Order: sequence, then structure tokens, then C-alpha cells
Amino acid sequence: RITFVSPTPENTIYVGRNHPLVEGLAEYLFDLAFRPPDNSLPVARCGVIRTSQVSTRTVLLLLRSRYLVRERGDAYARLAEEILVRGYVDERGTPRWLTVSESYSLLETATPTANVPKDEKREILAGILEDWKGLSASLKQLLAARAHELEQSHRRMRKLIEEKAVKFQPNHPPDWLGVLVLLPEPKGVAR
Repeated sequence: RITFVSPTPENTIYVGRNHPLVEGLAEYLFDLAFRPPDNSLPVARCGVIRTSQVSTRTVLLLLRSRYLVRERGDAYARLAEEILVRGYVDERGTPRWLTVSESYSLLETATPTANVPKDEKREILAGILEDWKGLSASLKQLLAARAHELEQSHRRMRKLIEEKAVKFQPNHPPDWLGVLVLLPEPKGVAR
């Protein structure tokens, strides 16, 4: 017997995020998504759903950001990575970025309420791919702000343990791992 809940009941194996089963399944699914066999698409990296949880088209991006981390006085840098979920709403050609908590909340709770035809999905995703090019300046600002947050967090911790301060330099652009487009449900015609 297995469980995903801790504390683990007696005679049960806890399967958490670091368990070999979870790691193996995650690796297998990532391999399918990034290197699909025979050009089939068994695992999607892009999705489009209709949901009652948004009132305007909202885009959630799954990004891998990288930072060069340098300790003051050191000649070499370390590489740090993190996965970010960031969402935005397109307001007349300008992205209005959601907060981190809004982005994660939508990712965790958005449920499909209607089907989106395959051709419409393709058209929407093609538009998002085009929009990606125009997000460069906004993403640069987001990564710079995130690097500053990480520096401040490390500075507080390192001060407690009396270590040298570090500097985070974002590596731009981030890798785009996936996208989920949330479409509002269509409204009826007003009379």
C-alpha cells in the first residue's frame, strides 16, 4: 500500500516528491513532452481551456529561469535554476502581469467548463507564440525583480550565518517549458 499523505499510516509506503516512483514518472513524462516518439504528442506542453475562473483571456507560462550567482570577491559564478509560473492578461497589446500567488492559484484551480475546438486551439497558440517575442522586455524586468528578491532572501540568511553576500544575475531569456491559455466562457447575446 502507498500513500501521498504524511504522516504515513502503519504498513504503508509514503510516496512524496523525492520518491523514486515520482522521480521516474516525472522524468518519463518530461521525456515524452520534449522528445515525443514518432512525432506523436502523448504529453502536451501547451493547452487551451475555457473556464469560468477568468473574465478575459489569461496566459499562464511555465518558465525555467537561470541565474549566475556570485559571492562578493569570488572570480567564478555558480549557476542556479528555478521553475516559475507567471501569468498575464493582454490589455491592448501590453501584458498586465498577475502576481505570483494569482498565477499559481489559477494553475491549481482552473478547471475546463467547455471544449475548445482543435483548430481554435492551434490559432490561439500560434498567436501566443507570436506574442512571446514581444514579452522580452517585460520578462527581463520580471527576472530582474526576481533576482533582487533572491538576493535579499540570501542576504538575510547569510547575515545570520556570517557568510559573504551574493549577487544574482538573471540569464535572459528564460526557457519556455509550457503554456496554458485560459479563455472565459462565452457570454450570451444581450437583448
